[in-house]
Amino acid sequence: MLWVGDIEQTIAFYRDVPGFACTNQMKGWAWLANHRVELMISLPNQHEPFDKPQFTGSFYFHPNDLDVLWRRLKETRFPSSIR
Repeated sequence: MLWVGDIEQTIAFYRDVPGFACTNQMKGWAWLANHRVELMISLPNQHEPFDKPQFTGSFYFHPNDLDVLWRRLKETRFPSSIR
């Protein structure tokens, strides 16, 4: 589970840059998928401190065309809620 500041902006980033699809969404939560990779995002729990998106783990992406993904990343202006 990746806590984020803005669900819609985060969905847009993962959809537009690495090519994920939003396969399920409810208030404050979404499930994204790209082939065999699945990612859940949510707004933070109200009782937890939250200053910015954070994750204590690792994501491993294995794109078919790294040059295309790198170009998309370089051209993307990231909103502060997903930086």
